[in-house]
Amino acid sequence: FDLDEDGTGTLDAQEFEAVLVDVNFARMMKMLDVDLDELPDIFDILNDGSGEISVEAFITGLKRMQGPAMSRDMLKSSKRLRIAASNFKKLREELSSKAIEPLDRTMNDLEVVHEDFTKMQLLIKQHIEHLNNIGIRRTFKATRGELVRVKEPSLKEVQKSDRKDLK
Repeated sequence: FDLDEDGTGTLDAQEFEAVLVDVNFARMMKMLDVDLDELPDIFDILNDGSGEISVEAFITGLKRMQGPAMSRDMLKSSKRLRIAASNFKKLREELSSKAIEPLDRTMNDLEVVHEDFTKMQLLIKQHIEHLNNIGIRRTFKATRGELVRVKEPSLKEVQKSDRKDLK
């Protein structure tokens, strides 16, 4: 019997159904100790969503079904794992484009801000050193003129002001 009737190297649902009713195929499955009741589900389990399975994937799936330990449930589990792996790959790609790349850009921006802040600190330090060299009071006087002296209030004046504020 020929599994791939159209010679494409893959089995579609129609070719698969034709194989299931083939007497020679049923005998071979009995010889391989594959439960014939589980065969109709194999196509859905092995199909990755394309509507076709490769002949090689079909044969590998049948080999996995030999005996009681490698039944349809094991194949279903394998399919679920393939789907989960595919979903994790898509999730990783989504995270990369929507989270990791913006975070990288933010980190780069923060590095630029940090560099600018460091330069600004250096300039301020230089100005403070310059002011210390010429004297801060002299610098302040030069920019403001004569410093105004303010009389410090006495204790009685502060107490009187406090009482007035409380009223």
